[in-house]
Amino acid sequence: MSDQNHDKKRNGLIYALQSVRKHTSPTQKRKMAGLSVFVFISAVLDVVGLAAVLPLIKAGTDIQVVYSNEYLNGVYTFLGFTSEKTFVLALIGLLVSYFIFKTAFGIFVNWMQARLTSDIAVFISRKQFNKYYQLNYLDFNSIKSSLMIRNIFYNPTSYVQWIINPLTLILSETFIVLLIISAIAYYDLFLFGFIMATIGPATYLVYASLKKKGARIGLGIDQVFPYALSSLTEAIN
Repeated sequence: MSDQNHDKKRNGLIYALQSVRKHTSPTQKRKMAGLSVFVFISAVLDVVGLAAVLPLIKAGTDIQVVYSNEYLNGVYTFLGFTSEKTFVLALIGLLVSYFIFKTAFGIFVNWMQARLTSDIAVFISRKQFNKYYQLNYLDFNSIKSSLMIRNIFYNPTSYVQWIINPLTLILSETFIVLLIISAIAYYDLFLFGFIMATIGPATYLVYASLKKKGARIGLGIDQVFPYALSSLTEAIN
């Protein structure tokens, strides 16, 4: 089998992870591990915030939920509230404060991601520049300027935009989905099995369909982009 056929059969996610491992420095790998921890914490905060809204809505529409819900009743009794309305207002204030904190934490995680991705892009650009800078005169002149511009400036930015950022998003969404599924399985195992039997296959079919289309689009871009960049460079010159 040719290398091309072998490349088509490789799992895109595994190949992307191997690529990140290859093109990042040890320090950047440690930062990415730390970022993964913060992404997980952000996912936990999202799920907890989503789960906290429903009891509050019930308590706001039916004040008796404060007594019927064992968790709300436990908090109500422990904090020594004497008025249900005051308790609900306190919960609303607490939830608003929580969402403000969650949003601020999410902004901080996005800032960390932006700093890391820009650092990776600069690191790859520097490596490409040094590679061409160390070539002898004849080898350097034999390479098209459009190819050097593409590899030094455009490819590192595209790599961060289409590999690093999507991997972070996939990691975040995976954490959220796993947390929700785990909570459903803990609450009702039958419901968990029903969801897996119905939504699981449909999700896989959608993923398989989009994966093939995305691969075709990406291959087309890879084939067209060098010629477009070369034409643009020649027009400028």
